[in-house]
Amino acid sequence: ANAALVAFGVAVWVPALLAATAALEYHVAYTALGERLPAVNAATSAITRLLLWWDGLSTIQRRKPACKERLVMSMEAAVMLKQRAYIDGALAVLDTSHATHHGGQDLGEAAAAPGRSDPKAARRAKARSAPRPAKAV
Repeated sequence: ANAALVAFGVAVWVPALLAATAALEYHVAYTALGERLPAVNAATSAITRLLLWWDGLSTIQRRKPACKERLVMSMEAAVMLKQRAYIDGALAVLDTSHATHHGGQDLGEAAAAPGRSDPKAARRAKARSAPRPAKAV
């Protein structure tokens, strides 16, 4: 497309086309639809099954604590599935962005590389690897 713009004498638009392409690519990566869509579909399916189950219960059954517990736990699991997919997609974008800016290293390698890591990442890595104190009973 850039070569066509240059061939037709409108090379002034090449930077604008490159910027628009980069913005579109960033938006697609940021939304991470490929990673999130299956989880959203699974959550929607689980909630739909849960609604059908709940609608099939009688008033007496709906008042039982076990049914209420199942309703709440199933709904929370479906919502957490969707949220987990969102978080995983965001982390994938961060990993890709970080690797791009640190010569292809992933977050763990960049934190371990001397002279190339940022101090906050090194502190986070150290905190994750430190043994946790035992809880007093």
